[in-house]
Amino acid sequence: MTPTFHVHHLGLADYAAAWAYQERLMAESLALKAANRDRPAPEQAVLPNYLLTVEHPPVYTLGKSGKATNLLLDDDGLARVGATFVSVNRGGDITFHGPGALVVYPILDLDRFFTDIHRYLRTLEEAVIPCGIDDKAVTSMQAELGREVPFDEVRDRLIAELAEQFGARIVSEEAVRLLG
Repeated sequence: MTPTFHVHHLGLADYAAAWAYQERLMAESLALKAANRDRPAPEQAVLPNYLLTVEHPPVYTLGKSGKATNLLLDDDGLARVGATFVSVNRGGDITFHGPGALVVYPILDLDRFFTDIHRYLRTLEEAVIPCGIDDKAVTSMQAELGREVPFDEVRDRLIAELAEQFGARIVSEEAVRLLG
């Protein structure tokens, strides 16, 4: 059976609100997975796979393996640029998110795809290369393509590429408004 993606477009959403939404979807998925353990295979529910798309107001996030000293702004500096700072439970170091930057949060049942975490990361990477490569300068699609690229076009192309890389099909798309 071909795996499926439910795509939720969150629009411009506060980082904490988007994080809480991810946590809620993950908790629901884990509860369903736990309930499946007590059911025979033919009666097991298929866990939904989500791709959440979002833009965030200016925010710097710090992953578990990062150091707060890598943030080159103090509280006054953050206030001057209108940004917030959030420590998060993910890998990596300092990351900036802001309006115009597309963020996609996958919430996937990897048992339906593959359980090799390195393959998972390579598959995500393949959909978005070049991104986060140390010896390359930051650029924009507009600079590289010589034209304005509408946000929705980038979002839709990336979602389609993720579906292709994972061998999945998109079964639903909806706008979700988060409070907070």
